[in-house]
Amino acid sequence: MQNNSLLITPELLRTHNSDSFYIDFLKKYYDEGAHLSQIFSDEFYDLPLEFVHWVYYNLPLTEEDKKDYLTYVNIVDTTGFYSSYYIKNSFMVADSLFCENSEYVLNSSHVSDSSLVYSSEDVSNSNQVVDSRLITSSNYISRSNNVENSSGVLFSEDIFDSSNIAYSSSIYNSNLLVKCSDTFDSFLSRDLEGCSNKLLCLNLKNNNEYMILNEKVSERRFKTLIDIFKKQLGNKIYYVDKIKEGSRSEFASWAAPLRSNLPDILLFNNLFRDNPEVISIIKKNIPDYDKDFLYQLTLSLKAYGG
Repeated sequence: MQNNSLLITPELLRTHNSDSFYIDFLKKYYDEGAHLSQIFSDEFYDLPLEFVHWVYYNLPLTEEDKKDYLTYVNIVDTTGFYSSYYIKNSFMVADSLFCENSEYVLNSSHVSDSSLVYSSEDVSNSNQVVDSRLITSSNYISRSNNVENSSGVLFSEDIFDSSNIAYSSSIYNSNLLVKCSDTFDSFLSRDLEGCSNKLLCLNLKNNNEYMILNEKVSERRFKTLIDIFKKQLGNKIYYVDKIKEGSRSEFASWAAPLRSNLPDILLFNNLFRDNPEVISIIKKNIPDYDKDFLYQLTLSLKAYGG
């Protein structure tokens, strides 16, 4: 086998402008050089994975060498890979570890059944995840941790069964919240802490009464208006951290699907100004609403990039 394999020597590394660290590693164990299959079979505990990738992408390896490399790094049934390890049944994966059944993954680890994942860890069954970890069954997640069955989440953690959540933590079954914590069953509100059953509310703490525009209402009234708002706005994704043209150049061809597959973007701070549906719903169902209060509510409702 070795007769059909490239002999890798310290001198060969030097002629291909290798990092001195790789040259020193090879000299330490194989001063006269070695074939790739031999290096792999010796199972050095300190064999740098970066060295293995560098050899594959920079030296004139034989087809036999390339097969040995793919076996060593555990890349199986994958098209379009770069400097990755343990990749199975995937497409376009770079600088990543432990990825299965996924596509367009960059600088991430432990990704499964997902697409469009960038600089993230522990992602499963999700789409467009950026700089996040512990993401399950969610879409359009950016700079967030521990998110499950949610969409449009930015700078948040511990988000469950919710959408359009920004700068928040411990949110359950809610939509369109900013700067909230320990809050559930709430909609279109900001600066809530330890609250539930809120619609168009702000600056409330440890309050579980049914409230609209910071005023107490009946459960029936609350649920009726919540249903109306959800029908109009609930299925839309407003918080999207779009990877723009020309940014993060290392994303290369991986970035194209991120740009082309995005929904229409409407940032939270523009929700009232640019969406007449919201004002129409309020005028029709809350004719005596306080315009000054509504202005204060929407004044600081700004998602990332607003």
